[in-house]
Amino acid sequence: MAQPPRVGSPPVNVPTDADIISFCHEHQSLQAHLRATSRVVIREGIAYKYGRVTRQEVDNQRLAHRILDPTIVRVPLIYRYFTSEGIDYLAMKAVAVQAWGADHDRLDAIVHAVNHLHSFTRTSPGPALGGEYGGMLWPEDDPRSFSTREDLERYVNRRLSGTRQKMSFVDLPMVFTHGDLCSRNILCTAQEIWFLDWEFSGYYPRTTEIAVLQGDIKGSKEDCLFRQRLADHVLHVAPLSACELPQVQTWLDFALDCVRLRNRSAETDSIMEGTQSSHARKKRRRATGEATRMEYRQEVLSELDAQLIHIGT
Repeated sequence: MAQPPRVGSPPVNVPTDADIISFCHEHQSLQAHLRATSRVVIREGIAYKYGRVTRQEVDNQRLAHRILDPTIVRVPLIYRYFTSEGIDYLAMKAVAVQAWGADHDRLDAIVHAVNHLHSFTRTSPGPALGGEYGGMLWPEDDPRSFSTREDLERYVNRRLSGTRQKMSFVDLPMVFTHGDLCSRNILCTAQEIWFLDWEFSGYYPRTTEIAVLQGDIKGSKEDCLFRQRLADHVLHVAPLSACELPQVQTWLDFALDCVRLRNRSAETDSIMEGTQSSHARKKRRRATGEATRMEYRQEVLSELDAQLIHIGT
């Protein structure tokens, strides 16, 4: 018998945790979508995402499902979320599409959905229920969370290089953003637009969404063109204000500074490891040299002893 769901109220019969685990690992060849840290397999109208699925992603997706107008944009209903032996499992409604990816011909509807997200605001920044910030713009080497926009502003400006233009969020709302609107996270059916993968979602300045769309993210040429078209259309419908205009490039500078700092730190670690390895090699050579000299000295003394014994006889 199926267990009661832990997240959401499914109108379908969701398998037990054990069945979900078994299905995910026995049917990897049936995966419909592969990500760097998680996989998705689909069976009987349910999508099972497993690997690394954070609680933050679940909270963000639940919030999106609750507040967004389904006639504008759909969000998969979550049926169950649990962790077993270090692997996360998420069961949610599957979207009936022929192929993954956004439909470029539905761009106006997608833009409408993005602006619908941005119509939801709150005073405090961050993910739906709090937690560390994540995504393209945020440093992997220094995970942070902030409860006020003032804290966020101080941190961002401190991480920017001295010559970079500083940012102010005092007069800007924190809007609900997706944080990763690439084509693989947007699905189009005949009548609906679906947004997937809410891991990097939260309440941030609207300029962060635009910066991510315009940023140099690893991906296909087609996806880069799609993101740029989407950013252009979003800004055509809802232009940036005077205070927002310079912030998009500053966010990209901020992300670049974070990457440079992370790379510099990695280079420093590499140099330190190389220095330590060099010291170790020298120490081993010295130790080997000492051992060789000691062995030679012992051989000489042994020969002298043998000669003295021979002379004495």
